[in-house]
Amino acid sequence: MQYLKTQSLCVGLLTCTTVAPSWGQSMTASRPNILWIVTDDHRPDSIAAFNRAVTGLSESPLGFVSSPSADKLAKEGVLFTQAYCNAPSCSPSRASMQTGQYPFRNGVYGFENFHRRESFTRPMIADVMVAAGYGTAVVGQLDTRRHKPGEKRYDIPFDAYLERAEFRKTRVENRPFWTRINGELYLKERYHFSDGNFEDIYINKPEGPLTAEEIARRKALESKYHIIRPHTLGHEPGLATLIMAGEATLPKEELYHTQVNNLFLDYLRHPDRTFEHPFTAASPVKGPVTSKPLFVHLSYEWPHTPVLPPKEFRDQFKHLDYKIPKFSKAELEKLPLQMRQIYERFKTDEMTEAEQLRMIRDYYAFCAYGDWLIGQAVDAFKEYSRRLNQHWVIIYTVGDHAWHLGENGITAKFGPYNKAMRCTIIAVSSDKSLFPPNTVCHDLVEFVDLAPTFYSLAGLSLEDDSLSHLDGYPLMSILRREKSREYVLAETNHSVEHRASIRNKEFVFSMRTRPVGYKPINGVNPQTIKWGLEAPEDAVDMTLFDLRVDPLERNNVANDPKYRELARWFRQKLGRIVLGDRRIECNWQNDGEWQLFDFAKGADDKRLNIPKAIIPPSHHHGAVAKGKVIVQ
Repeated sequence: MQYLKTQSLCVGLLTCTTVAPSWGQSMTASRPNILWIVTDDHRPDSIAAFNRAVTGLSESPLGFVSSPSADKLAKEGVLFTQAYCNAPSCSPSRASMQTGQYPFRNGVYGFENFHRRESFTRPMIADVMVAAGYGTAVVGQLDTRRHKPGEKRYDIPFDAYLERAEFRKTRVENRPFWTRINGELYLKERYHFSDGNFEDIYINKPEGPLTAEEIARRKALESKYHIIRPHTLGHEPGLATLIMAGEATLPKEELYHTQVNNLFLDYLRHPDRTFEHPFTAASPVKGPVTSKPLFVHLSYEWPHTPVLPPKEFRDQFKHLDYKIPKFSKAELEKLPLQMRQIYERFKTDEMTEAEQLRMIRDYYAFCAYGDWLIGQAVDAFKEYSRRLNQHWVIIYTVGDHAWHLGENGITAKFGPYNKAMRCTIIAVSSDKSLFPPNTVCHDLVEFVDLAPTFYSLAGLSLEDDSLSHLDGYPLMSILRREKSREYVLAETNHSVEHRASIRNKEFVFSMRTRPVGYKPINGVNPQTIKWGLEAPEDAVDMTLFDLRVDPLERNNVANDPKYRELARWFRQKLGRIVLGDRRIECNWQNDGEWQLFDFAKGADDKRLNIPKAIIPPSHHHGAVAKGKVIVQ
């Protein structure tokens, strides 16, 4: 199988190539086993192969990273460097992946519990793969909140359902939970140890202050395990308890994330039979059915908070030097209210340099531990397929979104920034014509592309009416340059209410799309659907970053006279797409309370065609207030 080589941006790798047109034919006959890996809050620059493809250096812009398993996988296939989530928040991002639809088309903007009872809902990946004849399994975190009526269990038909709620042991030992002790409400954390014992510490008591003894006990454990919390986040219990750095109380072999991996490995070791497993309540567990092709969704929670890498990995990073991202509070003076609210909720720039440095070190150490798990999972899946003489495909989605480590003054996600939204995807196949080795693709990819990728691999026709709802393209079609887009889209209403963004390789524009205080989950209001297009400019909180001169997105130019017409143009382009091109708003708590908005149907044409007259020359850039130039 031949494919065309184009000029490389880094030695030894190809840029986006054209693959011979028989990819679908070569795999359809023996539909491949598919392993889909997703991580959580995972920065792409924790992958050395990504850094080499983008900058030519293995290190991230902040410093050293270790990712031998991901690097090996990238060398075996295609690395998509411009892969963007469609919501910088866990659940809506995963819902967009699972449905193949943008949040504004599936009606899931935040952490709503949704369902399939409404006529506009469409099937999710497991629904389609089961119907296509695949055996299916989920292992780890699903976090796609489609629930069965009256039940907390997710309504997604995996044959083997090994989601985190099924684990007997607390899924992540150090996440806070509410409990009543002697009638008093406490927010506490539980820490497990190798000898089988555990220790509880109390974080917050809304009905009164913690005692001196309770505070001392907490501080003693935090000191022993080097735990850092973002003390500048204020007094909201859900935020003030976040653990941004520290050391796990268990060795790597006993951590929850390793348990997830061990369960996956055990699953593959038991084809065509059931087995018992000590970590899950879903016993007996059904192993894979070898008469069917296999689709497994292996979904990890690392490096999501609490960021507590095991000592073995933390020790490798704890003395390394890293750059702390530059940030000036002067940047905030040009940001609108909604963007400043993101900063105020998640700021970490006021922490000491030593604390910020430890957050960076421990984050990358946690990613290195996760990479160790990835290597085990990939090898086991390949071996399972080899034993059965079956083709296989691995799609590694690095992050359901990404993560700031001090950029823009925050350590979080939720905002329409590159650091929260840019991820990477690694695609590898036993059929090397499908995803050619040593290939780098710099074309724009979105997470809505994942579902059509899996359906195409399963031999389904995307022209079928049952799949007409899909917003994305198969990764293979993008790789072959059969499909392309000039922008990526995102929207979420989590944390600071509705905000949408549109991004290409030169600009990123974002705006508030719905009035302050409005969420469909509290009742759908069709009268205000055009608010984002018609409200005063100050009300929609616009930001525009010129990536040609401001790649770190530190200088909002939406109100700069030289950029004003461009910002207005983007407002209309983005607003018409996300508000008027088949937008769904649904109050998921009341059956039948939803509405479709299509006053601008067809606005999402994947092309920008910005009038040249409103684009300032690329050498122009602004400065923040008080004369401090922030573009570097």
